[in-house]
Amino acid sequence: MHNKIHIQVCTNALQEEVISEMWNIYAPYYHYSAESFRARIQKNTHYALYWAGSKLVGFTGLRIQKTKVEGKRFLTIYFGQTVVTDGERGKGLINRTGLKIVSMFCRSFLTRRVVFWADALTYRAYLVFAKNLVDCYPAAGQLLSKPMQRLRDFLGQTNYGDRYCTNTGTVRTDWFLVRAPHM
Repeated sequence: MHNKIHIQVCTNALQEEVISEMWNIYAPYYHYSAESFRARIQKNTHYALYWAGSKLVGFTGLRIQKTKVEGKRFLTIYFGQTVVTDGERGKGLINRTGLKIVSMFCRSFLTRRVVFWADALTYRAYLVFAKNLVDCYPAAGQLLSKPMQRLRDFLGQTNYGDRYCTNTGTVRTDWFLVRAPHM
């Protein structure tokens, strides 16, 4: 029987049993310690939890922020710390999460420039955005406008500190974060 996945968007004030379930799903796919995983929960403002009935089958960390950069108003929506169990992938959960956020923050969508951003640790994560958004950076042959460069630099410096490079718009990591695919 095919279970429909329910998406619950909530704040980062998660119950301990949910955090433990999240870690059990996350640990096989990423090179993070349980401590660093838990520390990242506080950096996100919200989570999208993916439920098949009463079973947690995945999640996405979200940072939803209203900000102003050089007089321009933005709603920035970060997608990260995402993992979905093998049997539940390919069901459009990221797109459905985006639509749910649009409905939750519809007023801001009318009064601010909306920017989705992510840590694209693999080409697959990058393709989710590249295939579904009108404008996507980086893209071959596309230059980033000055206001978007300033926003990118603001987000990079605010979220990554000295690991962010303004010249390239990239973040330095000290190790490969994604584990080898399961065979």
